[in-house]
Amino acid sequence: MKAFLRQLSLLLAAFAMPATSSIAAADDSSDRLPAEQRRLVAGLIQRGMPELVEELLVGAPTMHRVHIARAYANAAVSEKAPESREHMFTRAAEEYRRVIDLAADPSWYRGERRRLNIAQWRVELADMILRYWIAVDLDQYEITSGLRYDSERLTQRLEEAEGLYLKAGTTLDDLDIDLRTNERKFLLLGIADQIQILIDQQRLNLAWTRLYLSMIVPEDAPGRAERIAESLLEFDNISRIADEIERKYQALLGAGIALREAKRYAESFSALESVINSAASIATTARAEYELARSYFAARNYAEGRRMLERLASRSTKRLRGKNAGAAFYIRVAPLISAYSFLSEARQYEATDARRLPLEQSARSAFEALAAQGGSWPRMVQVYLDSMAGAKRTLEELTDIELVIAAGDLMNKEDFTKAETAWRLLLDRPKA
Repeated sequence: MKAFLRQLSLLLAAFAMPATSSIAAADDSSDRLPAEQRRLVAGLIQRGMPELVEELLVGAPTMHRVHIARAYANAAVSEKAPESREHMFTRAAEEYRRVIDLAADPSWYRGERRRLNIAQWRVELADMILRYWIAVDLDQYEITSGLRYDSERLTQRLEEAEGLYLKAGTTLDDLDIDLRTNERKFLLLGIADQIQILIDQQRLNLAWTRLYLSMIVPEDAPGRAERIAESLLEFDNISRIADEIERKYQALLGAGIALREAKRYAESFSALESVINSAASIATTARAEYELARSYFAARNYAEGRRMLERLASRSTKRLRGKNAGAAFYIRVAPLISAYSFLSEARQYEATDARRLPLEQSARSAFEALAAQGGSWPRMVQVYLDSMAGAKRTLEELTDIELVIAAGDLMNKEDFTKAETAWRLLLDRPKA
């Protein structure tokens, strides 16, 4: 690494660019970096070294700051520390917004290539938000069944992604019309294939963005039904015409979830079963099993939903690598959602109904068994136990297993005095 950095410092000096206006010149000769500089920048982006990319591009036209955005985004994806990861995504978003703002400069924003550039940058930022930046919030939403997550932040970021995809879509549709009427010009520019690839990407990911937005808002929220309908239409179109297997079944998976959100349960079952029985990746089929269980729960077929989750939870996660690694999340969370299903089923009945208590007891037993496994389980379980209690409680009101969870959490927060109180309360209770 030290040798690489020494060599890099010499290259940085060699490629230092003369100072120019912060806005690219009107002619697009500045749109491409010199070949060797492009190679160096690409290597730094791949290594996730945004500071070095920025140093290399001192004095370059504003549009080249997209490389800094890409480097920050790439660094954020591999960053483990939450605060550093958030900082890097924030910086990436800032740089993407900076280059996207070039669309407001009429002296720069003209010509097919630059129109495509703006559309691509909008899609790149939206994809970063959808695929990576909101991942923690989406996982928290899923793990807690929507009981505890940062709703405001997740909604805000999804709405930004939706707006970016929509604006990119308008530009791409216009370019597609121009391409059909003057194909030779676009072939000479070398951007014909790029346009179609970007259109496919924008349409599928806009559908997912709209679907997620419809899932996290109340059922009577303005625009929710329209978002579900629009995402379902796009998923259906893609699943019918896509040649690539994974794309086809990702769209069918989205359609199955959208049908559930529209309360069209029989159609949801059929779509998701088609994905499960397809040649799609293990990650996609595992999620389809998970979503099918959720659809059964939404349709109040709790026994069948739990059967699906039990089958999913029985899978091993040891050999899941590469594109199949995503299956592990759904396999691991399956027992938690199965436990919650008892609570959801119990809440169908009035408090005085004799059918309610056994279901609540089954839920509590399942949650306590998960909490007893240690690790991250106690914190996840506590969200559901709090939901069962219906209100914030004092330490004295917690059950034995909840006191164990609370004491461990307090120790992690270094609130040792309160942790000691929790342990003493537990030890002083009569043994069963």
